[in-house]
Amino acid sequence: MKVMRTEQVFIRGNGVISKMCHMSKNLFNQANYILRNQFFNKEKMSSYKDLAKQFSIPSDIEENNNFQKLPAQTAQWTIKKVKQSWNSFFRALKAYKKHPELFNGVPKPQNNGFGGEN
Repeated sequence: MKVMRTEQVFIRGNGVISKMCHMSKNLFNQANYILRNQFFNKEKMSSYKDLAKQFSIPSDIEENNNFQKLPAQTAQWTIKKVKQSWNSFFRALKAYKKHPELFNGVPKPQNNGFGGEN
């Protein structure tokens, strides 16, 4: 029998880390909102480059400047994760059309509404 050992590392809450996680969550939700609207309005879906370009333009609304406030790699990775989840959704739809018996129901796009932090 194979024994699995795990190690847990607890990181104390830090105001800076918490703020960055919150901004990352907000950026994820903003990008997801744009792509959801494009999907439901049957518009062409934005590419990663289009989204990154759109978010790199500073906004007059302070809450919408999460892309500029986060470190570049973190902001870019967050947008890549949004695109990755949408690509996964489209692959699931394709698989559902071929083999609906493998699914419990029609795949649905990821919903906004993440509370708290990433």
